[in-house]
Amino acid sequence: MTEDETGTDDEVGDEADTETDTDAETGPGPDPDMMQSDPECTEFSELEVAWNIDSAVPRVVRGEDLRLTAEDCEDAEFEDPDNLEDAALAVAEALRPLYGLGVEHTFEVAFVGSDALGFTHVRLTHHYAGVVVSGSQLIVHFDGSDRAYELNGHLFPVSGVDVTPTSSSDNAEAAAQVDFDQAHPGLVGAASSLELVVHVTEGGPRLAYAFDMSAGDLLWRRYVVDAHDDSLLVAVSAAREGLEPEPGEPATITGQRLAGEGGGTVERTGWRGDMTSTHHLFNQDSGLSVHDAVDCGSFEPECINEPTSMWGASDPFGLSGFANLLDTVDYFQTTHGWAPAKVPRMVVRFPNDCFGPPNTNAFFLPGYAPADLILVTVPAPGDSPLGTTDIVGHEYTHAVVNSTAGLIYQGESGALDESFADIFGALVEFATQPDDAASYPAFSPGSADWLLGEDRGSPFRDMRDPAAFGDPTRYGGNNWADTSEGAFDFGGVHTNSGVQNQFFYFLSEGGAGNNDGIAYDLTGIGRAAAAQIGYRAMTVYTAPSSDYADSRQAWRSAAIDLGGEHLAAVEAAWEAVGVGACPTWFPDSDMDGFGDTQAGMEACEQPPGHVDVGGDCDDTDAARFPGAAEVCGDGVINDCAIVFCDDDPNAPDCVDVEDFCGTPQIAVVMGQIQVSWTTDCLLQTSPDLVNWTDYRGELDVQGCEQAAQFTPGEQLFFRLRTH
Repeated sequence: MTEDETGTDDEVGDEADTETDTDAETGPGPDPDMMQSDPECTEFSELEVAWNIDSAVPRVVRGEDLRLTAEDCEDAEFEDPDNLEDAALAVAEALRPLYGLGVEHTFEVAFVGSDALGFTHVRLTHHYAGVVVSGSQLIVHFDGSDRAYELNGHLFPVSGVDVTPTSSSDNAEAAAQVDFDQAHPGLVGAASSLELVVHVTEGGPRLAYAFDMSAGDLLWRRYVVDAHDDSLLVAVSAAREGLEPEPGEPATITGQRLAGEGGGTVERTGWRGDMTSTHHLFNQDSGLSVHDAVDCGSFEPECINEPTSMWGASDPFGLSGFANLLDTVDYFQTTHGWAPAKVPRMVVRFPNDCFGPPNTNAFFLPGYAPADLILVTVPAPGDSPLGTTDIVGHEYTHAVVNSTAGLIYQGESGALDESFADIFGALVEFATQPDDAASYPAFSPGSADWLLGEDRGSPFRDMRDPAAFGDPTRYGGNNWADTSEGAFDFGGVHTNSGVQNQFFYFLSEGGAGNNDGIAYDLTGIGRAAAAQIGYRAMTVYTAPSSDYADSRQAWRSAAIDLGGEHLAAVEAAWEAVGVGACPTWFPDSDMDGFGDTQAGMEACEQPPGHVDVGGDCDDTDAARFPGAAEVCGDGVINDCAIVFCDDDPNAPDCVDVEDFCGTPQIAVVMGQIQVSWTTDCLLQTSPDLVNWTDYRGELDVQGCEQAAQFTPGEQLFFRLRTH
């Protein structure tokens, strides 16, 4: 994938890394939306699988306990049965055949997280021939009883990659320096954290060097450079952490909010320095602070401060940003139990011309130290400041995504990143401001609604009606942006966020109407319930390369975990935005137009060699299919119409039929019913049927519907069944 400058976030930006989790309520159960797998190991047939037809690997594998599958199918030996990391690796290794992976594909534990349900989630990095595959990840999920109930993720089944580089890392650094010079003229970048990776592009997998390059405190970039031809594959912004203020003690700071948020008085706990008695925008409990940049490459080590605790109207931009950052962290901790190891600890206010002409913008810049940054520009001439609640909440959510799902900022995964940030930016606003959604499309300063960025003077996105700002409301529908490599805005990440934004509004609020050609009539579940499902989908079930189909599965799995009460609502809301359950396709080996029902797979596009009609009783014989002409005496049932009464061929109420046609003769001989045909077939039923003299059904023999007299008693109509 070709990426560039994740910090150029049209009012809000981002990128990706590793993980943690938290949440609430009951446990997972069977999932009717999943298809049975096509077995290689016989135990695989008992698994429920949703497939990614593009890569021919599962999106989700669900079972009673995948640990038992690992033991039964691969004779897996758990080094420590109580060690879930060991168990997760064993599950992944055992299911390699289901993913079509050879022994050159291996896995390593990247992160282990737990949540309020008592569930454990083990994220695994994927390696090919000992080299990590960027963005390829599996997640093994264990319930409170340590039962491995689900495996999901987005995996790239790469093959044929030459993992021996033909160009040196020095050449890769030189290629990156050319880009760094263009982004920051006159600065020399220093490379660090270099590793060899398999990087998947639209043109296929490529061996590459991945590393950081930095100059100053703020100017960090992440590079991926081809290890054979030195071509630049990725250039992504990053950042470092700052410093704490002088020694002192907590103190209340009082001042005025931004006019766009109502301009009222706000109080927050900041910091009073011992030596100067100045009051800093630094909070000791959370470690959060607000700084001014010195220039485009560095920031003041000392927090924004004033000589008194009563700031008045001296810096509403800085004080609002500080208050909103504290409120956002409180929302995630209080509502979702978020306890991160690595989060944005600072908002840095920096010049508006660091990335080109003056532009009012906000960014999340992931660092490779213990903290990340949120950067907010000084407003360009005529613009309003961006330190408002939903914008700060949006940027902070990028950090949550970065620490959990690690979504790659490109194409559909980047659009999901932007959408999650919009969703939780809006939720933070609803949690901290008066609800004014009823005034839509009007809005008032300092009030919560479904608009993004409205408190800066004018909104830039609308979750209730994304199309109002030119964003799509249906997957692949009107306004859908080009997601290919090199396309504008990293493949339309801001534009295409509209689809999941619309989904979340539908899930929360419901409604009826027509969405870009899709009729819908939905009952909302409320923002609180939708937020819990969304947080779990984002932090537990979303992987770095997840696309919209993966996200639907993530929200479904989260809803199931939380008791299943809202599963139908989740599915209906996704249907309303064009991301519904894909059709089931059946392999048609004999090409008679009917497929093998037992090997069906869910896919949104028709796989080669598959049809959408099942029911073939023998997919190796083109003369046998539903509706085929019966051939008398050939020893088989051609039209597949006759099946056993139930799954047990020895059941007493079943009739065993081989091959028959013509007019049946029915008689009672020694207390048993005998049925014979003009061919050489003779069938005998159970004695139970002797007393069914007034049974009313139909005689359905190879398409011939006929009634026969039966003595003693009334007419007997019945249906013969066999395999």
